[in-house]
Amino acid sequence: PEFSEPPPDVLHPVLRHHPITGEEVVFVNEAYVSQIEGLPEDESQQLLQQLRSRLTQRYRHRWQEGDVLVWDNHRLQHKAT
Repeated sequence: PEFSEPPPDVLHPVLRHHPITGEEVVFVNEAYVSQIEGLPEDESQQLLQQLRSRLTQRYRHRWQEGDVLVWDNHRLQHKAT
């Protein structure tokens, strides 16, 4: 569907607690996080770039019969390709 207006900005914490383990996890999605509230634009972009560079680990699965993949949606960014 087409929208007449862009969606509103939404605030999310950069650090969240995993709902099962209680561990702190970083919530920074390259596609959707544009700035860290409370930081000047240049500092925000620098920190986001540092976080993104450390969060990106690529895994590509070569499917074989009988394979099953399980991941934790609270910790991973995934993209179907």
